[in-house]
Amino acid sequence: MPEPTWLEEQANGIIDYLQRRYEHDCYTGKRRNDHKKFRCFSEGVVEGPKSGRVLTPAQTLEMKQIMTGCIIRSGLAGTLSSLFSGIAAILTYRQFPDMTLDHSTWDVLHQPHLWACWGAILFALLFFSVVEMLYLYYDALCTGLQMAHVAGLVLSPQETECRLLTRSIAHTALRLPHDDNEKFGINPCPKRQTPVCPVGPQNHLFKGKSGMTICDTILLKATMLRVGSRIATKSLALCFWTTVFFPMLLIGIWNMFVARWVTNSLCVLIIGESGVLEAYEDLLLGRNPSDEVLEAMYRAVACIVTMRRVWHPNLELLIRHMRQRPGFHAADIHAPACKRKLEAFLSKLPYWDPDQDLVVRVTALALLVSSGYDTQSPKERQHCKLVRTKLGYNPSTEGFKASQKAFLTECLNLKHFSTSLILMQLCHEPNSPSMIPPQNTAFLCVPFHDQGRQGARD
Repeated sequence: MPEPTWLEEQANGIIDYLQRRYEHDCYTGKRRNDHKKFRCFSEGVVEGPKSGRVLTPAQTLEMKQIMTGCIIRSGLAGTLSSLFSGIAAILTYRQFPDMTLDHSTWDVLHQPHLWACWGAILFALLFFSVVEMLYLYYDALCTGLQMAHVAGLVLSPQETECRLLTRSIAHTALRLPHDDNEKFGINPCPKRQTPVCPVGPQNHLFKGKSGMTICDTILLKATMLRVGSRIATKSLALCFWTTVFFPMLLIGIWNMFVARWVTNSLCVLIIGESGVLEAYEDLLLGRNPSDEVLEAMYRAVACIVTMRRVWHPNLELLIRHMRQRPGFHAADIHAPACKRKLEAFLSKLPYWDPDQDLVVRVTALALLVSSGYDTQSPKERQHCKLVRTKLGYNPSTEGFKASQKAFLTECLNLKHFSTSLILMQLCHEPNSPSMIPPQNTAFLCVPFHDQGRQGARD
């Protein structure tokens, strides 16, 4: 095996620290209640208000409070860092009165006796920015650990699954990329690479945060110092505005923006299964589908299980939850006659029929929570084309795209906290549906017996 890099060694050390701290908190009884003890992968569905494992209102409120606290602390850290850096710049500025003269930038660069002033300013900016980043990383790790406690996740180092969960929490908190082969599957969007904000991909935003904090702080304050000395005067008020107040405001807002995305990513990672059940309940809110439609919805999820060729934990939980719904009596999925009956049923439904819209919604939900819509993945595009064809949509029509967009934006009442976190991810219909893949003869097949997560066989 290749030797681990320095970054991987540091990440492993952080994971060990999180697990040691978790064990210490459990031993001392800190933030730990008996009713929150459940495993990340349970053998069955724990009884609850919706026949599934979901966050209670108290847990949801506590989760929001933890996230809000992290965002506020990040803003305060940026504000204090900018304040101390600005004060250091002002003090240095007073030690070198020649800097207040109307020198051009090139004059300053060619006068060695002024280099010490800029060196002191840059050192102060660099020092306080590094301290700020270290605090932000540590606070993000502690926030992820607190959220895991609230959700009742077990972070025992004895089991591989729990260690992978801890690794995912640490990587998410530190804005590090995940290894797709090792990322824990409780995340509703485990392989998602679609941009989630207008300024660029989320991973680029996280990776550039550290460099942006240092570079922006140094360049912004240095530039404003020169602009203030060149344009205005030697007044303390303008010097304070250009070197302290505006950087405090800008860096504080930037830190709060990044902390919001980090805490949302941690929340989606931690409450994955809870969000799946709440999203499914939102689908049926105010609806009374017939037994035939319920069967079609069940088979649509089974279709995704077959295509994935693996029992994703979110799909497994969704299948079990659908089976336990009162009045649900699905025939054996593997029966060919049932497959033909379902295909005929889906093909005859008009595109505007609310029943078919419900089937499309649960299909999109199953795709979302098992892999996410990575529009750059050829495999994901093939899955989407196959589902669209089997639901009765011609590839040249816009019906499926319209129903999918409505599901992801307007059709759901985003009253549940975790549901809104999952569906705030921007999911787009794959483009260029010019080629339909060969028909899958194993469509809508699932194992006759639950096989855990060993894989789905035809």
